[in-house]
Amino acid sequence: MPHTKPPTDEEIIRVLAKVAFSETGRRVGENHHKAKLSDAQVDQCFDLQEQGWGTRRIAKHMGAPRSTVCDVLSCRTRSQIAVREKILIVIKRRVKDGDGCV
Repeated sequence: MPHTKPPTDEEIIRVLAKVAFSETGRRVGENHHKAKLSDAQVDQCFDLQEQGWGTRRIAKHMGAPRSTVCDVLSCRTRSQIAVREKILIVIKRRVKDGDGCV
């Protein structure tokens, strides 16, 4: 297994982000470490389903796997309710060929 160097200060970006937490104090929503869709994308999935779109079409439109869309729409994921929010410093790695973050 190759050893990777930790990112340097030039390779990371620190941003303030509003982070939602559940009753048990765990991160929920788009700031959860396993989130694949933003909160806005999740809302859009439900809106498209209400308009009669199928899961394959929604997944293709969102650029996400069909299984992810199915999990969201069936409430297997993203079903926790945020009861409080905090402003935290979130550290993201800088993309090498642009100004965006990964």
